[in-house]
Amino acid sequence: MNVFITIGAAAAGAAVIIGIIQHVALRRQQQKSSSIGRSEMIRTELRDARNSTGASPSQEKDIPASGQAGMTHGKRRGRPGGSRQPVILLVDDGITLRQLMAEMLRDRGYVVMEAGTGLEAVQAAAEKRPDCVLLDVRLPDMSGIEALKEIRRKGCDASVVLMTGYMDERQMEEANRIGFDRLLTKPFDLIQVRLAVEQLLNAEELNSDIG
Repeated sequence: MNVFITIGAAAAGAAVIIGIIQHVALRRQQQKSSSIGRSEMIRTELRDARNSTGASPSQEKDIPASGQAGMTHGKRRGRPGGSRQPVILLVDDGITLRQLMAEMLRDRGYVVMEAGTGLEAVQAAAEKRPDCVLLDVRLPDMSGIEALKEIRRKGCDASVVLMTGYMDERQMEEANRIGFDRLLTKPFDLIQVRLAVEQLLNAEELNSDIG
């Protein structure tokens, strides 16, 4: 009798363990599917951005970026006569998203530099003097606001687009004090990025022509 009880208990225990293993495997599969789905969605957005008509910013309605617009910080140097390709500094520690944005912008004819940390961003801004900086607020070594402050301190007067899922009131006040131009709220699509860059660079070129 005790033998049967022991065997039954062992079988029940084995069934519980098998159930747990199956549950963990199912959760992992769901997470993997979710990740693949997000990646495919981003790649679809990239294809859409590539296939867009490519109308010039002057022909497009000025569509505000998602989130709260930043304060401009004065007239910039612009690109005299469109004499060179615009240079974009793209700062985000998310490698997949950063690479997809960089690919989309390069397809539009921009020269794109990539940085994954605030320190890399400050160094690149000081050395290369980009026309526009796409700057993630959450970086591994410093906040995007701190990086923005250092970029300005180095004398870089580029247009700045901040990218974030959340920014508190103190950070917003500090960013406004330093000076930025747009705020893109994550998650955003690649067309929003393209429009923000085109509109800001078009405004810079207009300022240069007027000046």
